[in-house]
Amino acid sequence: MRNAPALQPTLWYGMPGYAKDGKTVFFFRADRKYMTFGFTQEANLSCQGSCVADPSGLFNSSLDGNVRRAIDIHEGDKVDEAALKDLIRAAVALNLKGKSTPKPRRSAPSF
Repeated sequence: MRNAPALQPTLWYGMPGYAKDGKTVFFFRADRKYMTFGFTQEANLSCQGSCVADPSGLFNSSLDGNVRRAIDIHEGDKVDEAALKDLIRAAVALNLKGKSTPKPRRSAPSF
């Protein structure tokens, strides 16, 4: 994926998605009348975790009480591709930022 090369394709509860370090960041779900592009809890996009700005107002749905944020796309809807790419980049950057290099272990004191 060009916009988030750190992500790998995955299946999340039987739905296609993309993951970073084994944790699904976003997924696609097809329903009868629309499809959902959703960010999982692992993406940390809810305002209960770290909030990612959505200046274009793409988020129009939430799952599980705003723990997961989503975009429902109905047939004929126009999706702002640039804004969607920005959200994906922000989610990946947020998740990469949370990763720190392990601190060196301190040696045990000798008695």
